[in-house]
Amino acid sequence: MHFRWDAEHNLTIRNIFNHRMGRQLQQMLDDVRQGQDHRTTWLRPDIKNDLFVHWETDKGFRHWRLTNRANRVSIRSSKYTGGLATFMKTKARLIFEVVGLLSDVGREVQVHPHTEGEQRDIC
Repeated sequence: MHFRWDAEHNLTIRNIFNHRMGRQLQQMLDDVRQGQDHRTTWLRPDIKNDLFVHWETDKGFRHWRLTNRANRVSIRSSKYTGGLATFMKTKARLIFEVVGLLSDVGREVQVHPHTEGEQRDIC
């Protein structure tokens, strides 16, 4: 199957392709580094060994990896270091924090908006 597009879109399409393939290669190499490489016939053994040596000895890579690991387990989150918590776990934690703060004041917190006269509270 062949696709055709206008020549003016070549650069955009090439950039999208490069971005997606770069992400896929990163994931494949990360799988190799973590030992999930049972299907790495595409990677020659000598290159694979050189990569393992680089990953274990390179100070910059080691610092980057340890920083990312610390950010993932950090309680504070940001746009890039939100950790491995799912959206629902993060929502539950935030609701718990809000309820804990507001229960001292004596207020009620509603999680869901009112719909057709229905009222649902956390507590």
